[in-house]
Amino acid sequence: METAFLAGTLLTAILLVVFLIMKLHIQAFISLVIACFYVGFVTSMPLLDICKSIEAGMGGTLGFLATVLGFGSVLGKMLEISGGAERLARTLIHKFGERKSHWAMMVVGLITGIPVFFQVGFVLLIPLVISVARATGLSIVAIGVPIGISLQVVHCMLPPHPSAMAIVSTLH
Repeated sequence: METAFLAGTLLTAILLVVFLIMKLHIQAFISLVIACFYVGFVTSMPLLDICKSIEAGMGGTLGFLATVLGFGSVLGKMLEISGGAERLARTLIHKFGERKSHWAMMVVGLITGIPVFFQVGFVLLIPLVISVARATGLSIVAIGVPIGISLQVVHCMLPPHPSAMAIVSTLH
């Protein structure tokens, strides 16, 4: 292909990313993936080659994990913004009772930890820990430790989780 055409495609892809983020308020990772597909389609790449190119560009072995992590972070943020995690916590606390709210928080950590890495899940759930601790009168530690432990268990051992998948991929 002609150099000018490729340079123009690159420029329009950059403008597309800026437009998607600034005007449509689409998350940056998703905007970059959309721009990758745009470049692939404009340069007449087959769809399968576009996907392979995105994976190779993200780092080969860890390419599919970067995609899972990126979309998992988006899902985790959606849980936080929508109030889904807090609603889940409130429902479970109601079921378990306030005296056993630490068990409810453990279940919340297990469920919300599936799509995100430990650090992302912990940062997303800190506001929930504080609000539940205030509502129940328990200490932040009594609520936070079960969430931290359950997030760590999911992070280390649950197969669909990105870190467990990295281990499986590395060990074939």
